[in-house]
Amino acid sequence: MSLEYIRPRNVEEALECLLSRTFKILAGGTDLVIQLREGRHKDLPILDISRLSELRFIREKDGKTVIGALTTLSDLLSSESLRRTAPVLLAAVREIGSVQIRNMGTIGTRFCQIVSLGRKGRTRTMPLPDFLLGPCKTVLESCELIHSVSFSTPPVYQHFEKLGERKAQAISIASTALVSGFKNGRLKGIRVALGSVAPTVIRAKQAEAFLESRPLTPDMILDAGEMAAQEASPISDVRATAAYRRKMVMAMVTRGLWPCLKEVGESR
Repeated sequence: MSLEYIRPRNVEEALECLLSRTFKILAGGTDLVIQLREGRHKDLPILDISRLSELRFIREKDGKTVIGALTTLSDLLSSESLRRTAPVLLAAVREIGSVQIRNMGTIGTRFCQIVSLGRKGRTRTMPLPDFLLGPCKTVLESCELIHSVSFSTPPVYQHFEKLGERKAQAISIASTALVSGFKNGRLKGIRVALGSVAPTVIRAKQAEAFLESRPLTPDMILDAGEMAAQEASPISDVRATAAYRRKMVMAMVTRGLWPCLKEVGESR
């Protein structure tokens, strides 16, 4: 099998290539190389952007963290600023693949709350829910590159949990992430995210609204876990049934919220 392979020298050159025709983009290669070995994409040229250093960075600006699309997962784990501001992100990254995968895999299409998409002469920025359309589907056009992802510094309490068939190198059955601040004995800015239990990552907005700015009790935590489970729309597959995934969402959200009882008490 022969492939046409192009390696642009900079982002501008990469965008010029994308305007001319359709490519398969090689960034980390953790998915694409496997797909090529399976005989997929054999009719498309490869655009290798992996060495575009201008897309590999971690910066703090105006109260936000901005991460270049080619920043590797290992780069994230080595970042002192992320250890300080976003341990929940690093907890999730540690659950991805092996060390070798994390050394090559990039943040580009894995994690983001805000996505900046660059094309020749224009950049657009959008929230993650608008970017993700479904499994392996996004609004990214063939003439665009992901430039960076950014997020505001999360609140002080951060929690992540993943359920898989093994403790390492396992595809997620379900995952949950929670962040919250505390004020006057109440949760402030609570966010509850659910993974692998819907076509895309979702937020449990009903559970968030139920918890926000109210005195926290054990019964409320149990109710919020049940609400989050009902907001999920899981499927049954080879890893788990939909019913099991719902039960695990309830258990994981409850487990993530339980330490907040102590934090809330200390904020009074």
